Amino acid sequence: QWNLYSHPSFFFQAEDGIRDFCLSRGLGDVYKRQITKFSSIMSRKLTVVLSLLTLAMLLSISVQKCSFNFDCTNPSDPNTCGIPYPVDVDPFIPDKFTKPLACPEFEGKSLCCGDGANSLLYDQFQLLRFTFGSQGGDGGCDLCAINLMRFWCQYQCSPDQAKFVTLGDVIDIPDPLDPSKKKTVRTMNFTINPEMGCSLWQSCKSTAYAAQVSAMQSAKGFANFMGQNSAIQTKSLVNITYDDNPAKSLNIELHPCSAKYTDKDENGYEIQSNCSCNTCEELCDANDDITSQTSVLEGFQLWPVLGVYGAILLLTFILSLIHI
Repeated sequence: QWNLYSHPSFFFQAEDGIRDFCLSRGLGDVYKRQITKFSSIMSRKLTVVLSLLTLAMLLSISVQKCSFNFDCTNPSDPNTCGIPYPVDVDPFIPDKFTKPLACPEFEGKSLCCGDGANSLLYDQFQLLRFTFGSQGGDGGCDLCAINLMRFWCQYQCSPDQAKFVTLGDVIDIPDPLDPSKKKTVRTMNFTINPEMGCSLWQSCKSTAYAAQVSAMQSAKGFANFMGQNSAIQTKSLVNITYDDNPAKSLNIELHPCSAKYTDKDENGYEIQSNCSCNTCEELCDANDDITSQTSVLEGFQLWPVLGVYGAILLLTFILSLIHI
């Protein structure tokens, strides 16, 4: 559990059992005034120290740095092109993007991604919208897709990238598309706040795709599945880790799937349709629980049925009289 700061608490037992700063008892008012003065001085000093520590912590959190890039530095070696490599640079404002801006929340801001990264994100987001969003049919939820897009935008482009993304080793793994071959990738560590990870999964767990994949039936499983599958489109293998320390983890507010929008959200992401009960449990009527047990007589309309049977009995009785 991370705390902004911590400091020791000193307690002394007073005569009546109440804890206070009295060091002794029965020494007279002069000594008590000295202790009171000493306590006041120490309290002021402690306040100053804690204020400085708090300021130092806030300054350390506010420093923005980029941690990686994957632009090809040696075109003659296609095996290394696209593998992320460490950088220590400040965020920058890109000159121009070949494709539309994939992360509209960063428009006009300093970023840690250039044209190549934006093009990659733009292409991947088209597939993501089809897989998790409404473009893939009634089983998708646009707010889930947008949450995922913001998740990867932060990883790739956030000006605070170095705070929550660190680089691991370059390794060879079986190619996800052809296990008989090897693929060289770099392991990447992406640290997020646990509650944010929970919110991400909650917004997506009822979509048709997530509901069908057994590995996505928990928040950690959902994040791990996405991270491991990053090796399909890129030359990186993303390990999702968790930490509630704001100096080391990503923590942004995501959309609940029950939110309602028209055209776009407040960050500029397009929304074609809002989610429904089929893709968001929060939108389902609590009184319309399809998982509850149903009575054998549910939907049975008594009086119409009795009327029909009564008419049949009356007709049968009349016919029996005629034959007699």
